[in-house]
Parts: sequence; C-alpha cells; structure tokens
Amino acid sequence: MGLERSNVDLTNLECLGMLLSRAAALYAVGRLRLHFTQKPGRINECAFVNGQDAPVGMRRDPIVITTGCRPSSHSNGYVLVDRDGVLNVAVANGYVTDPSMLHILPGAAEAVAELNRAGYGVIVISNQQCVGKGLFSRDGLRQITERLRDRIRDASGGEIDAFYYCPHLREERCACRKPSPGMIFAAQDRFGFDLAETPFIGDSYTDLETAKAAGTPAIFTLCGLEAERYHAGEPLPVASTPVVADLAEAVGHWLRRR
Repeated sequence: MGLERSNVDLTNLECLGMLLSRAAALYAVGRLRLHFTQKPGRINECAFVNGQDAPVGMRRDPIVITTGCRPSSHSNGYVLVDRDGVLNVAVANGYVTDPSMLHILPGAAEAVAELNRAGYGVIVISNQQCVGKGLFSRDGLRQITERLRDRIRDASGGEIDAFYYCPHLREERCACRKPSPGMIFAAQDRFGFDLAETPFIGDSYTDLETAKAAGTPAIFTLCGLEAERYHAGEPLPVASTPVVADLAEAVGHWLRRR
C-alpha cells in the first residue's frame, strides 16, 4: 500500500492501529480495494481550481480548493495547518459563514510568507461541517476561502497551495473528518510529501489526534478555542508535542529544527 514508516518508536499495537486507520481512510475515498491494493485515479475531489468548479466527486470526498501555486518552488516540502484558530479567529460555538466574520490572526499572514521564503508550501486541513448542516453552501465556502487567500496574499505576499475541507457531519463517520487522517492522505497523494517531514500545526486536540493517526509531527498553538483545555491541565494526545503561542511561533520552531 506504500505506507510510510515514522521515525518515532511505536509499539506493535500502535503501528497496527496506524496501518488500519490509513487503510480505512484510503478505502473510504476509493483509493483502496477490499483486497487492499490501491486503485489509481479513484480519488475524486470536489475541486475549485483557481476559483473554477471542477467536477464534483463522491459524497464522502473532501472539498479541495487549490490556488495555482507552483509546487516546484517548494524545495523543502509542505507544512499543514488548521484554518480557524490558526490562520483566522475561530468563532465560539459557531462557524465563519460570512466574509465579515473573517479576521486574520496577528502574525499569521507573515508566517505563511516566511514558510514560502524558506521553501515550503502551505496546505490547510479543516473540518467544516457547517456545509453538511446546511448552514453554508459550498460556493459560500469557496468565497470565504478566496477572501482568506487574498487577505494573506495582500498582507504579506504569502501563498497557500490548497485548502482541504471535510463538509460532512460528525455522525456520517466519513474518512476525511478529523481526527480521521483522510484529508492528510488525500493531500499527500496529490502533493507527494513525506509524512514524517510534514508538520501539522493545529489549535485543537483533534488536530493533534489527526497528526498522530497520519504519522506526521504536530505543533499545538494556543491561539484557538481549546487553549483553555491545555491550561486546565488536560494532557495532550502526544505528550511530546511542542506548544507555542501562535502560527508565527510554530513556524519559527519548525524552521529552527530543520
């Protein structure tokens, strides 16, 4: 199946869990047959390429919005980031469903540009079940994404390569909704990055569980809605996860360790 092994020492049970998690995610998005062989060309994405709607794929596929960046310029690979609470202010008990609700977090735009200058592409991995709830349309999600992309570009020159969104309800138990690693695997299939060398920067415990399931390094930021869980003493899913103030500090931490 082409499963990558992590640099982290894992017990046999943990390794088996990661393998089964990835196999389930691949099967659910059509990249795995029942006898566990990959079937090329079956990852049908609902993509908005440069703002244009591509053919809609299967109901349980993630929504993918790409921005036309040149992968050849990303000599050092990619960095994965959550959206709400990392790039923009998260809405407590709600969703960003209107451009007027979109507020870029301090330092986030420059952090994206810093990654670009260091040879990294940036990919967003985000749950957006507001679409599945009928609170927001796919076209509305595209408009918010374009506004976010433009504000980051205008503020710092930073570019985001792609946005992966899970629009499904939690009870649908799809393979792309975090903490399932389906969106990360779909992005890896498209962009070809090494999981062990591609960090996922998130502001929620779910983000950290997603990184663990995918076999990627994780960095936890305290600029989102779940910082209070950490400050209250709730253990992180992976105890060794670096904890930083925001995206800018997370980027600095990653670049220093390279």
